[in-house]
Amino acid sequence: MALRAMRKSKQMSRTELRRASEELGRPLTKAMVSRLESPTAALPNLESVLRYAAACEAKVELSFLFKTADDRHILKVSLF
Repeated sequence: MALRAMRKSKQMSRTELRRASEELGRPLTKAMVSRLESPTAALPNLESVLRYAAACEAKVELSFLFKTADDRHILKVSLF
């Protein structure tokens, strides 16, 4: 649902999203866009999310949260 919200915030239709992805050389099909925006579909792979975000002129941040060995702190590692 976050991907759909991002597209809507950019005021892009699904067709515009697909065209933008084609222009970037990373085309998303109509079926791919539907699956990526579906709340009941399986989790998408990272490559598809990156392609979708690029078509919306957005960036993806991937974070990992984990406890330290002493269980006192939580560390966050982010990849951009």
